[in-house]
Amino acid sequence: MKTITPPMMKPKTVLCLALVLGCGFRDSFADGVGTSDGFQLEIEIHIVEQAALDALSPVASWTNGVPWFAMDNAIGEIDRHYSLWSTNTSIPPRLSKAVLTIFPSLTNISMPGPQPGNQMWCNAVSMLAGSHDLAMIAVLRPFLKNKVVAGDGSYWFEDKTPLRACDKAAIAISLLLGDKNFADGGFAISGAGIRNVRDSYRKWDEWDKKIGELEKRLDELPKK
Repeated sequence: MKTITPPMMKPKTVLCLALVLGCGFRDSFADGVGTSDGFQLEIEIHIVEQAALDALSPVASWTNGVPWFAMDNAIGEIDRHYSLWSTNTSIPPRLSKAVLTIFPSLTNISMPGPQPGNQMWCNAVSMLAGSHDLAMIAVLRPFLKNKVVAGDGSYWFEDKTPLRACDKAAIAISLLLGDKNFADGGFAISGAGIRNVRDSYRKWDEWDKKIGELEKRLDELPKK
């Protein structure tokens, strides 16, 4: 049977197959050597970039779940296999460009798209972190001043202080810098329980100090 590669597919075919068939799609249309768990880097990158192209359709919008959902899943897979492509500097800007294509409001709040306080904004920020593109620090840094509750539903969880937009941005920036402990150590702090979660907002003072330290670290980074 002749192998069919992604570029030969019609628009939206990749996304539909990725969503409906999942891993079966990735295995069936794999072209080249993958990993033992079936991961195919170029297949996943193509899904991300095709999602961005589909989002530019005249009938598409950021509320259309198909493009961003497919992109979110694919970037998650790519991020989980980062060790396989960490030295390939061409990949991060491809991923971040695709994310910003679907979510232009991340760089211009006057553009259509999710804003802090919206669940999809949280997804978009996480996708930027998964891109491993250090250039996205400049995109995320302005949100370090935004104190609105992030909208990720964290305030519903027992023993969790709700995250704000600044906290989500700080976590994403720290991940881009390779600091995975910042999120775990800084933001997995117990609150006062779901019924008294408002009383746990005092934790924000502690988080603000960590964000201040992060800002100083960013100021010390070499300017390009």
